[in-house]
Amino acid sequence: MYADIEKVRFPNITVNYDIKYDDFSLPALTVQPLVENAIRHGVRHREHGIITVHADKTDIGIVITVNDNGVGFNVENTQKTGTHIGLTNVKERIEKMCNDAHIYVGNRVLFGPNVVVTTSSHSLEPELRKAAIAFAKDIHIGDNTWIGAGAVILPGVTIGKNTVIGASSVVTRDIPDGVLAVGIPCRVVREIDDRDKEFFFRSERIDWENFSQLCEERNESFNT
Repeated sequence: MYADIEKVRFPNITVNYDIKYDDFSLPALTVQPLVENAIRHGVRHREHGIITVHADKTDIGIVITVNDNGVGFNVENTQKTGTHIGLTNVKERIEKMCNDAHIYVGNRVLFGPNVVVTTSSHSLEPELRKAAIAFAKDIHIGDNTWIGAGAVILPGVTIGKNTVIGASSVVTRDIPDGVLAVGIPCRVVREIDDRDKEFFFRSERIDWENFSQLCEERNESFNT
């Protein structure tokens, strides 16, 4: 969306996407600062500015790169001084989100709008807060889980695979595999079972025949 808007302002810019792997999720506005930096400080003054966004899975994880044919910069100097605007913004955003802990997100996880996932917190003890002492705990979200809009996931939580977290829930404790969990604090309402294979929304039935055909068209396995 951002790149499309900028292309209206700077019609000399071309944005290409080389996405070889897309089965992953990213925190909001993670890649945009890099593209923004490439446009505003790299290619907008070129007659034919080209930006390419790559994504691929490697032995070390998911690697995303943003390349452009702009003026360029010295990578080693940037790493020492931290003066690259896009890289600095991304680094600060992820560091604030994780605070020395990690967020592990499985495959095919869905995040609704305005979801908050935070690894950091503070003690209830006032003196510790006065001293700005905080802690950080890892968060784990299993495969094929759906986090509803506006949900808040707090430090140290593990959410199992194939689970649904209801909108606006606050997840303070672990949630197991294959359940519907909602509320403040978030609690398990029931298991996801065979009746959920019949209806997808209230009384609207799932059309399994068309669903199977759609999966075939996308070259996906029906049982994944």
